[in-house]
Amino acid sequence: MEALNLAPARWLWLPGARTLPNTFVFFRRRIRLDAAPMRAELQILADSRYRLTVNGRALAWGPAPCDPRSLEVDSVDLAGALVAGENVIGAQVLYFGEGDGTWAAGNPGFIARLALVHGDGREETIVSDGDWRCAIDRAHAPGRHKQWFLRALQEEWDARLHPWGWDRPGFTEDGSWMAPALLPVPADKPPLAFTYSVYTGISCQDAGTTRLLARSIPLMREERHDAQLREQGRLRWKRDPRDWFDFRVPDSFDIEAAPVAAAVADGVWELPATGADESLFLTFSLHEHMTGWPAFTVEAAAGTIIELMLQESHEVGGTLWLETHFHAWTRFICREGLQELGPFDFSSGRWLQISIRGASRPVRLSGVHWRRRLYPFPHAPEIRTPEPALQRLFTASLNTLCNSIQEIGSDGFGRERQQYAGDVGHQHHGVRLAFGETRLSARYLRTWSDGQAAEGYFMDCWPGYDRLARVSQRILGLTDWGPILDHGVQFVLDCRDHFMQTGDREAVAPLLPRLAAFGEYLAGLRGEGGLLPVDDRALGIPSVWLDHVAYGKKRNKQAAFNLYVSGMFIHGLAVLADRLDGGRGAARWRKLGRRLAADTARRFWDRNRGHFVDNHPWIGEGEEAHVADETLAFSVVFGLCPGGRVEASLRALADRPPWMGIAYPANACWRHWALFLHGRPQTVLRELRDLWATQPSVVQNHSLSEFFGPKPDSTDEWSHCPVSPLFHAYMDLAGIRATEPGFRRASIRPQLGDLEGLSLTCHTPLGGIVFDARKEGTGHRIRLEIPVGCAAVLWAPHPVAGLASAGRDGALFGHALAPGANALRLEALRDG
Repeated sequence: MEALNLAPARWLWLPGARTLPNTFVFFRRRIRLDAAPMRAELQILADSRYRLTVNGRALAWGPAPCDPRSLEVDSVDLAGALVAGENVIGAQVLYFGEGDGTWAAGNPGFIARLALVHGDGREETIVSDGDWRCAIDRAHAPGRHKQWFLRALQEEWDARLHPWGWDRPGFTEDGSWMAPALLPVPADKPPLAFTYSVYTGISCQDAGTTRLLARSIPLMREERHDAQLREQGRLRWKRDPRDWFDFRVPDSFDIEAAPVAAAVADGVWELPATGADESLFLTFSLHEHMTGWPAFTVEAAAGTIIELMLQESHEVGGTLWLETHFHAWTRFICREGLQELGPFDFSSGRWLQISIRGASRPVRLSGVHWRRRLYPFPHAPEIRTPEPALQRLFTASLNTLCNSIQEIGSDGFGRERQQYAGDVGHQHHGVRLAFGETRLSARYLRTWSDGQAAEGYFMDCWPGYDRLARVSQRILGLTDWGPILDHGVQFVLDCRDHFMQTGDREAVAPLLPRLAAFGEYLAGLRGEGGLLPVDDRALGIPSVWLDHVAYGKKRNKQAAFNLYVSGMFIHGLAVLADRLDGGRGAARWRKLGRRLAADTARRFWDRNRGHFVDNHPWIGEGEEAHVADETLAFSVVFGLCPGGRVEASLRALADRPPWMGIAYPANACWRHWALFLHGRPQTVLRELRDLWATQPSVVQNHSLSEFFGPKPDSTDEWSHCPVSPLFHAYMDLAGIRATEPGFRRASIRPQLGDLEGLSLTCHTPLGGIVFDARKEGTGHRIRLEIPVGCAAVLWAPHPVAGLASAGRDGALFGHALAPGANALRLEALRDG
């Protein structure tokens, strides 16, 4: 990507000798215009986060999470916001200074460049410089503590100290406003490139490796969703309320449900005055789980304290108090009169509770809502089935993606907010195929791989704080969570999948040296018996995870990890070398993969059982056989079973015997892929209907939870990232897969089982592949529309009348599909 230089703009910050963590600073610039401009593009960037306003109107919140050495500059259209006369551009900037799931490290700073084109064609540039003014945001007390390990800010905002109107024309500055400091940082570098007076005292040791880049994805959009009142009650404090909020000291309060608010109009409630030892609370819910900002309007006396609490799930009539989810609360101290309140940073959930205390007179509450933050996908997804349970599941998968896909692909924005590969990377199949979005997927590949250590392994959740902290903890033996090697393994496969589905050479080819370095690092780890280790003593800083629950003991992960890496060598690195690097190194990667698979089979293949056994070497020590479903799935999907013997593995994957460990939902795709590969769709459909579609998160929140059976009023993630039901619909039920980059060639192998019907549009760079199937007798009537430029082959278990033959693959018959509409009928076969 081309680097940006925002000169003559200057990096600005607060004058001073240090910057405390969680410091907010206001920057404002007055502009007088003779007429509204014809065009106005503002390039803006801050470390760590900014909220941009023009004449008091909020226009943008950013930047997107980035590697601190390669920050992305946002571009915001101000043409519709600037008017004739006086204008004020305002930026409220937060410097985290403490690690966050969306921020790894950095130094504070703000930079902006506005390019104006006036009606007469005259061009004008306004930049961040000494003409701007700044002030400390004392309503946010600098130096606030973290919310928890991966949320940098526990927000408390005192409306009495806020300079109301600061970002509007006509505001009069008092003595707290000052000229900004001009930082010694070039306009083509991020603040981390140089050392200056900050609290952390960090800088990049090689400033030449740092750069500014243009934002590669569109700005986010927002929707308003009103919340509904569900519960109300009273809480009597037995201790100082801060004892609970700061420490959760036990027995801090008594709580009861009670009608404490009177409805005075639709969506407006009045609550009586309260003493310092009493809180009145109202609990609201949204119609489904969302990511964004809660907000509300309140008319109250100065000094009234309001705590806003968020929760992903809640049981009405059960636990009344919502402050049970990773300390997800924000405190507001009211000024006199009417004010709209809401947190600076966004989160994720479905429930919000507003608790009011210390009100010297009645309080009027209104307009409780959620500003939903959404990625502007280029296509609305089209997927329908006449089966209510499966439609509910597909809809929940789509909503989960809307929550977890912001500017990064996270495993849930209610907890970590970090961009992972591994189990989390799978959701990009849904991003590309259902929504037709490729830019965000390309950005994921670049930004995640920026977190590569010099040794060759990846930080696995980047750009985020977690692994930076874990590295030091691993050195001291304080955690199991080192940089996860298996996430790097999946990342290589993610690069392959992105290239095959998009044909985007520009996004993947520059990453080949990083991927090769990771492959060489893994090859260098091989030890006893030619196998890669999984124990911490052998690995040092990195770690092997694979799954939360499927393996039992760490040593039981060795077979699966080695099979996974073997598959990466053969089906990942070798394929990318063939496709993007003229085949250089491909033969070596395949040889490494085959050798590793053979060494794994020698140690873990059980000839009597006919499949791999995770603890095969130790069964004689009194252990019973244990196998994780991922172990069997890797061996089947990557074709690594000795002699092609897959029957016993498939039988176990379908039957789920008690000796087999089952992966948690985000990893379930591997087991399902193995079953689909060998023609067993009915097993997967039955599981999706009976287990997945009936989950509490699907029914209540329209989302997919981290684990099956999530508990309300807990720290469980009710909107995580296990969206495999969605991409299985495209890739396996409809059976649409790219066999040449960018879908220049495609394989379509429908496996519909007893499904009543399925309609979807699979988005490709050439246009949508439209798939419509309806059950008819013992099979399905199918209509397919193939875009021009896509050479598609239909694979069926029997010849299809009216279609030209395209050869055979084992028991499957190939048929050439013409561009445009194709109609056909397929018989449904029993599993296997």
